[in-house]
Formats: sequence, structure tokens, C-alpha cells
Amino acid sequence: MFNYQDGPHQLDFQALVPGIISIYGKNKQGKTKIVDTLLLAIYGIEPRFTHDIINKHRKEARTEIIFARNQDRFRITRTFRKKKHGGDSTLELVQLNNDDTIKHHLSERVKKHSVNNTIKKLVGDPDILLYSNISQQDQHQNFTGLDAKSRTKLLKQILDTEQYD
Repeated sequence: MFNYQDGPHQLDFQALVPGIISIYGKNKQGKTKIVDTLLLAIYGIEPRFTHDIINKHRKEARTEIIFARNQDRFRITRTFRKKKHGGDSTLELVQLNNDDTIKHHLSERVKKHSVNNTIKKLVGDPDILLYSNISQQDQHQNFTGLDAKSRTKLLKQILDTEQYD
């Protein structure tokens, strides 16, 4: 996103020191755009202001994210077309070899809903990502606003303690 007219852009999270990551800055400087871009690339969740996801001079936008789970590497690729150009979106999930060639197509001949569920199994539920790691602008009160049962359920998922119930 950023100044996406000059794209494409790449965020290399491998260059960051492992641990807690903080994105901070003045208001209206793009912090929420980073969160929106991650949610869009991983889960296909469109930002609150969908007109921001596609450059006004383009027909479509494309996201690609590579992540590791245990010893396996995966790539999620999504494209989004403007409504006046068909409005379709595509989704591809692949497992990668060490040299970034495709090991397995995990989205071939599978409905998008099933692929999104596979992504949630690999990465985790987007609510866990939002509530445990990210506080979007005007959304930081969400966790404290949950009822006790919902907070308990979410904490069990975050801490992976459901198996002890």
C-alpha cells in the first residue's frame, strides 16, 4: 500500500528481530494500512475502505505472502479486480520447496472457502491475530469489550490451552 502508485512493495519480516514487533507513528501515516494489507494478503479480508486496495490507475491489485509453519513454507497469492472490471478475485495457496519452486498446489480444484479454511488452520484465526498482536486504530477496546465467555475462549485459543479443558 504505502505510496502504492510506485509499487510493487515488499515488507521483509525476516529482517526483523524475533519477538514483539511494534509499528508506531503519527496518525494518518499508514500503520493501519500495514495491518489492512496483512489481513488482505493472508485472509482475504478487505479493508474498511475498499477503495484503498486498488490503485486508481489499475484494474486489479495483487498480494503475495510467503510464510513458514514448522519446516514447511507456503505462498498465498490473491488478486482483486475492480467491480467495473468484473470484480472477481483469485486465490492460490501452494507449498514451496526450499528453492521456492512449487512442491504442492493446495488450491487446485478446491473451492475458495476450503482454501481459506486451510489458511486459517496454517496461520490461525484472524481474530487471534488482531486481538493478540495488533490493535487497529479505534479497535483497541475490542478485547476488553468482549463478554467473559468470549474473552476466555479467545485467550484459550491464543495460549493454546483448549486441550486442557
